[in-house]
Amino acid sequence: MSSDTTQSNTPIFNPQYSPELVALILTDQVNAKVLNVCESGNVEKAKWFKDNGANFHFNEEKPFLLACEHLHTDLAKWIYSFGTIKTV
Repeated sequence: MSSDTTQSNTPIFNPQYSPELVALILTDQVNAKVLNVCESGNVEKAKWFKDNGANFHFNEEKPFLLACEHLHTDLAKWIYSFGTIKTV
């Protein structure tokens, strides 16, 4: 099986997919990874994601809230230092 197909042999990136759809799929995957990093508290991985363009301000500040919820104060302070936390 080639690396560009799923188990059902359906291409992962069909040439007919719009660039917008591909971007949306990739954004959802990156957001899921950002949430995992914030839940685990790994500041170095979080910095890597940020350096590579990941957004930490989505889903009503969920990354920041997860870091706080799991008592990862260093990570929460780092996210807060961006200065763009939206409060309700």
